[in-house]
Amino acid sequence: MRTGHYLFSIVHLFVVFLILLFGGFCFFLSKSSEARVYLSLVIEGFSEGFFTLGVSLVTTGSLLLVGLYLLNKKSYIKYKMDSNKTLIEESIVEEYIQTYFQELFPKFDTQLEVVIHGPKNLEVIANFPNMEEKDHDRLLHRVQNELGVLLARKLGYDKDFILTLQS
Repeated sequence: MRTGHYLFSIVHLFVVFLILLFGGFCFFLSKSSEARVYLSLVIEGFSEGFFTLGVSLVTTGSLLLVGLYLLNKKSYIKYKMDSNKTLIEESIVEEYIQTYFQELFPKFDTQLEVVIHGPKNLEVIANFPNMEEKDHDRLLHRVQNELGVLLARKLGYDKDFILTLQS
């Protein structure tokens, strides 16, 4: 899994906790008149600090948006074919591989992720149904051979690729 997904999940969890905390705080304020009076006094005394707080929050939000964009921009593989360079989008590779796994396991919904490392390195991460240990090796060799043929035939990709199967 990409490290960007982990980072995004942590930031997402942090934002969810902040929203829940703010919701609880608002609920508490609705029930306590002393807390509302005390909060209004604190806000009056802190009026100059709101500018600094606003700039900090806008900067942090902007950095998170830029980070989110950079984590989710499209990835491409470059192939050199007959002296022409061809770009293939990651989603096309993923679609071919997803179709292959649907044919291999028609009753199992395979979760799939295709990760492109560098200009020509491909990694396929897929879940597959639980099965006996002896069947794992046969399945691994079958999938590795058939995916290699599929990628070479459909996309002209004849390089090594990383195959990660999770049960």
